[in-house]
Amino acid sequence: MKNFYMLTPREAFQYFIHHQTDVIPAGYKSKTDVSITIPTHRTAPDNKQDPLNLKNLINEVEKDLLQRLDKREVAPIVENLKKAHEEIDYSHNLDALVVYANEHFVAVVTLAIEVEPDWIIGKHFDTRPLFKARQQTKRYYLLAISKKIIRLLEMRNDKLIHEFKNADFPFENDEYYTTDPEKLAQDSFKENLLKEYINVSDKRFKKYLNANHLPVVLAGDIKMMAYYTEMMDNDRMLIAKVHGNYVNMPVPEIINHVYPVVREYNQAREKEYLDVIDNAQSANRLVVDYDEINRLSMTGNVQTLFIGDNLSLKGRMDGTYLILEKSGQCGPDTSELTVDILSHVQKNGGKIVFLEDGLLDSYQGMALIKKY
Repeated sequence: MKNFYMLTPREAFQYFIHHQTDVIPAGYKSKTDVSITIPTHRTAPDNKQDPLNLKNLINEVEKDLLQRLDKREVAPIVENLKKAHEEIDYSHNLDALVVYANEHFVAVVTLAIEVEPDWIIGKHFDTRPLFKARQQTKRYYLLAISKKIIRLLEMRNDKLIHEFKNADFPFENDEYYTTDPEKLAQDSFKENLLKEYINVSDKRFKKYLNANHLPVVLAGDIKMMAYYTEMMDNDRMLIAKVHGNYVNMPVPEIINHVYPVVREYNQAREKEYLDVIDNAQSANRLVVDYDEINRLSMTGNVQTLFIGDNLSLKGRMDGTYLILEKSGQCGPDTSELTVDILSHVQKNGGKIVFLEDGLLDSYQGMALIKKY
């Protein structure tokens, strides 16, 4: 039975969050799970350093494991990590690799998020990168659509990461039109051709969205955006529409039109979340004490857990109490306690929302809304 899995973000989310068994066999559970995050590079020659960086990180993980476990327990875990190192195709990296391993299997996920080189050893896999990748709106796809051409760009806030120029995009309409005067007089005929053009485009776009689960912004004339919204398989990923003609517009000018709309969407979403927290506090359903949050996560009394992007609680558990350790004082029995809390919330069906650092400062970086 194979024990190396190269997962898409969607597959990883399905297995590690929803505990489905069709991606990785359910029997591949363990008392010790290892999660590694490492920043990677999309293009040569920078991506040449990625294999060495991961190799060095695996060596550090092995040293850490040997301080915690017997050599016989460490050997199969390290063997699987080294297998991942050999099997990864580093020429198709995005911005981060996440490696999940125990003695039974190893899984690798490529993500379009910013991470620091790090590893977590504990009773649960670190699913924080998967949540962040799924919830992020800093990065997004921009589809600039018109009747003649459709462009696909990947953006980060007000910066271009990449405009796709390959066999799929830009997608020129050299087939889905007519010059027949009689057919041109039929609005329904022209409309059906445009919808077919959009349908083919969306199928092309779908493989990029599956590989990199980012929000989507549409930019174009009102009618074409309406058609595209109607035809999209993944319209739930759509966060904004921007009216205009962007067929031949230079990228900096496109950004000037698009980014203010994206920024407004993000600000509105943040305000909505903070209003939810305020309302829960008024209704005496908000908990901010770490120990109480941990206890409620274990008992399942969690509607939503809001957590800061980079909140880290290192220490150990004593029953339902968290014994936190200061930076530089972590020992072999130290674990990342936020990972354990998130795992309990996931298992009991609670919702998890990551927010920008600073938004939850008045709540010590974490706030839980009780079900009852």
